[in-house]
Amino acid sequence: MGNRRLGRKRLMSLEKRGQKVTKSELGMGAGMSDTFVRANKMRDGSLIVVEIVLDLGTSAVAIASHAANDVIGVDGTDGTIFTWNESLFGYLIDLEMLVLETPTTGDDDLHIFAHSSAVNANAAGNGNTDTTVDISTAVKGNSHSATINGATIASNTKFYIVSDGSTAGTYATGKLLIRTTGFALDEEAADTFV
Repeated sequence: MGNRRLGRKRLMSLEKRGQKVTKSELGMGAGMSDTFVRANKMRDGSLIVVEIVLDLGTSAVAIASHAANDVIGVDGTDGTIFTWNESLFGYLIDLEMLVLETPTTGDDDLHIFAHSSAVNANAAGNGNTDTTVDISTAVKGNSHSATINGATIASNTKFYIVSDGSTAGTYATGKLLIRTTGFALDEEAADTFV
């Protein structure tokens, strides 16, 4: 087998999409796994970017906001959107939430928190680690990001979305993109410094 050349269009396509990541690899909880649209991992030297697209308005299950400061998702089930591990995400340095479609009928005040174990939807989630990623009025085009100190995140930390407002309801629409940026500490990363 000889070398196979990639055309410009194919190379651009691969660079845009990156490596596919499954919801199982993300460690999503049962209360949010049906919102999964796609996830991709891209590597640029020592930086790792993972993008996760969620559809809160999925017709598969009832994704809901509950009382103020409760985790969103299917009532009573694990609301984890991703579970941190170094091999997939690297050491996190930035976390961002972007609104691709305005959430309706559920609460639009969305905030990302983290905890060492799973937190069920319709349970209080605001008493745990605050990432400070907070969109007070989620409308298409809004985004918010925050710097994260990856050295303080323990393996298997769970990240989830809390509704800060008091609007309870099942989401009819609402697409979100969660983007993590991490720093790889591996042989490939070491090679970039030589």
